[in-house]
Amino acid sequence: MVDWININGEEKNEIINNIVSILNEAELEKDDSFWSVEQIELVKKEFAELKKWAERGKILLKYGKKHFMLESTYMITDSIKPLTNTKLGIKILLFQELLRKI
Repeated sequence: MVDWININGEEKNEIINNIVSILNEAELEKDDSFWSVEQIELVKKEFAELKKWAERGKILLKYGKKHFMLESTYMITDSIKPLTNTKLGIKILLFQELLRKI
C-alpha cells in the first residue's frame, strides 16, 4: 500500500537538505567503510527517488503510513556490520525519525 505525505515550506527544505546530505555522505562512504558497494547503491537509489518526490512537495511511503520504514533503515538494522555507527547510518536513522514526525 503506497501512501503520500504532502510537504511544503521549511519542512520541504529541511527534508531536501537532509536527503542531499545523505547522498553526499553515501559518496564519501564508498571508499573506506563498513558499507558495501551494493548497500551504498541501494541508499543512493532510494534517496534519489525521495529527493525527486520531495522537490514536488511529496514524500512517498512505499509500505504505507502504518509500516513506514525506509529500505535503507531495514538494511542498517539487519546488517551484521555496525552500520548504525557510521556517519551515513546515523544520518539515515535521523532522517527516518524526521519523517515519522511529519
